[in-house]
Amino acid sequence: MAEVKRVTTAKKSNKLIRTLLIVAGVLGLALILVAVYFYAIKPSQDKVIENKRTCACYYLDPAVASECGDPRKGFMFKTSEVTGTQSCISACQVSQLPITELKSTTKQELFLSCPIQSLQDTRCKEMVITDENGKVITGQVQPDDKITVVAKFDKTYKNAEFRLNNTPVKADKTSDEDTTIEKTFSNFTTPALDIVATAEDSTGERINSPLCKRILTVEQTGSTAVTSLLLEKRTDESEKVKISQATIKISNVKEGENTNIHFTFGGDKFSELTMTKGFVVDSTKGSISILEQELYKDENFKESLSFSQFNDYFGELKVTAEVLDGEVSLGKASTNVTFTKKEVEPPVQPEPQPQPEPPQEEEVESNFAVTTTVQAECVDRVEPNNSAIFSITVKNNSTVSQKLLSVKNKLPLGFVYLTGSTTINEVAVTDSNYLQVNTVGQTQELSFTTRGGWSVKASEQIVLTFKALAGESALTGENMNEVVIEPAQVPTSPDTLRASATLNVVQTCIPTTDDGSSTQIPETGIFDNVIVQIVLGILVLLFGWYIYTKPFGQVVIKKFVDSNTYKGAEMGIWRIFKPKKYFEEAIVKETDRKKK
Repeated sequence: MAEVKRVTTAKKSNKLIRTLLIVAGVLGLALILVAVYFYAIKPSQDKVIENKRTCACYYLDPAVASECGDPRKGFMFKTSEVTGTQSCISACQVSQLPITELKSTTKQELFLSCPIQSLQDTRCKEMVITDENGKVITGQVQPDDKITVVAKFDKTYKNAEFRLNNTPVKADKTSDEDTTIEKTFSNFTTPALDIVATAEDSTGERINSPLCKRILTVEQTGSTAVTSLLLEKRTDESEKVKISQATIKISNVKEGENTNIHFTFGGDKFSELTMTKGFVVDSTKGSISILEQELYKDENFKESLSFSQFNDYFGELKVTAEVLDGEVSLGKASTNVTFTKKEVEPPVQPEPQPQPEPPQEEEVESNFAVTTTVQAECVDRVEPNNSAIFSITVKNNSTVSQKLLSVKNKLPLGFVYLTGSTTINEVAVTDSNYLQVNTVGQTQELSFTTRGGWSVKASEQIVLTFKALAGESALTGENMNEVVIEPAQVPTSPDTLRASATLNVVQTCIPTTDDGSSTQIPETGIFDNVIVQIVLGILVLLFGWYIYTKPFGQVVIKKFVDSNTYKGAEMGIWRIFKPKKYFEEAIVKETDRKKK
């Protein structure tokens, strides 16, 4: 057999190395060009197309309004400017509220901070209302109070004035530059004061800034009077009728330590009940409300007996509720309620005569609408800045009372429900009676339900609030909170059964200045920096150049090409893509091995 000579592939290997180095150089140069483009060219374009907008936030006294929604009920505003893609983060931190300068008995931590995502008119930039002692009024005044209103405009305008309940009122004082006006009001005879500061611009258009609009409530003096008693009922799974909610309409009432409600039931058949706790007094709405679970708790009554004594009763019952302040009666009201028994269907008669089918009643469609908001000054993943308050409002827009079966809330990724934090219509409730928490991966879904559902009257609403904590797996940036409700009837528009709200999770809660800007630079990843990307591209290019031009680099490449690892990989590639060449090389290696 003739001697087989091994054919060297050094030239081809060098050619392959040169090709790879050229490709690496081109890629490195492309990386530098792309980095320069995004660093220098792209930001300049963004600045051209960015739209800035003005947003604001305001403080709200819960004694005036229980939830955000009407900026006119706020008492102190702050504005900030953001770009069109940024979220308007509220600068109204409750901890920074000057509580000693306010005319209010509300504790500092109970005040609310409410956002206004976009302001269309900021020409009237500030309006402050104070009492005779210079304290800021948060929303309520007495009929004989004297208040001073000061409004400031961004520049001089014509016919600057106040309007009280839509009536123009001239200012008592005007600054030298005509940018600030002041007026003192007193002797109030209406139950509410609608105060607006306005002026005319050069085109004759009236200034209409939400920053200079307020609504104050005038506390009415007079005797307390109970006007009506409303009882709502439902049928539970065992076909028993229960009182689902009781509402007592009463004027000029405030909750006190000695307030209680005495129930009588039109005879001696049932025991009289005296309720000492479990009810909510709302002086602004003039009502006392009691939920079903409170009516059926024995510990809420002095007699250790509750409305459960009617569980087996069927028929009509007269219920009288008397509101007492200690031993003094504030008034009483009565109503009738019927406890019905489920009727047994009659047995089927043999060979019944055909009867015409009655006309089918048209089912009334439900018309619920749900909205959700998230209140959080700053959210990160560690205490004490990792909590947020979620609020869900379900309103019945129908003209009749309708039933709501469930409210489901899907928390953002990494957020965990805070046990025992749920309230329904501002009343704290027990989780075991209303809430089921389902965990899927790192996401929690909260399902709020009650037996038989909630019966919501026309134009009324149910408000659920709870707290959730951001965990280590929460995502930095905007997070979505999603809500879905389930009505008993077919909905008029399914789109109104869903709602969502966003909240920002940050790397760390960084202090902000009065205009909402950050005082520190947020932390970023090292490879998120454009300069680092440019330096990395230059290093790749220099490394390729060094290997291609320097003897040491060529020695390193030659050793790598001559190594068993490279040769083994090369043989593996030939075996797949060049079987003939692989077979020849295998024979040559085997012959060399035998010669040795």
